[in-house]
Amino acid sequence: MPWYLYSLLAAGLVSLVSIFEKKILSRDEHAMEYATTLSILALVVSLPFFLVIDYSAISGRVLIILGGIAIVGGTAFLLIAKAVKHMEVSSVSPLLVLAPGLTALLAYPILGEKLSSQQILGLVLLLVGAFVLELKPHHKLSVIWADLKRQRYLPLILVAIVLYTFTALADRFVLSRYHLEPLTYLVFINLFLALYFIITSAIWHDGLRGVRHSLKTAGLPIFLVAVLVVGHRWALINAVGLAFIGLAVAVKRSSSLFTTILGGEIFHEHNILRKSLACVIMLVGVVLVAI
Repeated sequence: MPWYLYSLLAAGLVSLVSIFEKKILSRDEHAMEYATTLSILALVVSLPFFLVIDYSAISGRVLIILGGIAIVGGTAFLLIAKAVKHMEVSSVSPLLVLAPGLTALLAYPILGEKLSSQQILGLVLLLVGAFVLELKPHHKLSVIWADLKRQRYLPLILVAIVLYTFTALADRFVLSRYHLEPLTYLVFINLFLALYFIITSAIWHDGLRGVRHSLKTAGLPIFLVAVLVVGHRWALINAVGLAFIGLAVAVKRSSSLFTTILGGEIFHEHNILRKSLACVIMLVGVVLVAI
């Protein structure tokens, strides 16, 4: 299957995750409890794959690198969650569009992945479209900038974006350098993420007691999200293994498009004209990147 289909599949699954999370977290579910429970259930979903994966490329060095990637990625998630808790989501979400652009920018000096002019144009259109989709109807650029300047949590978002960028680059490096199969990579990342959140929750929150609370209040929805998360991670890892990392991550960012389409039906959102224009821009970007 072509890499861009894997990325689009990841985007579609991410949009479903976003919609489910919106429902789950609206129940006053604590972010740390949710993240820990989700990581444990994602590991549970991955357990059968430990019986069929290829262990030949696994070494102590690879395990250390995968553990480091999980720690960095998990930390980025917690930073974003903390920022979202104290800031307007409409101010945070557009900033996250910077991550794919930064990934593509750093992929050239670090991985030697040079994009063509057509691919750069497609990537720019994807990011512009995603940015426009993330903007709320009442939020202009001047309003967002003024709000961000007043926010003490803005550095957390910027640090998280940098951390996400380096995890994406590390994904590509490990897959290409050590010839890891995507499924092998997936199950070990899920293992290390679960360990990371269990330890983090035990130190800074209420540990497994919070997990029991989450399972009691939203166990089945979180399990469904875990299945979707494992699916989107698998699809994205396959895309990263086949294409330049900047392009794979940028196309996955088209999840904004799927979320807008599905969310518009489910949550009866408005401002359809602007969102439709943004969707067209993103579709043109996908075509330019993929052909």
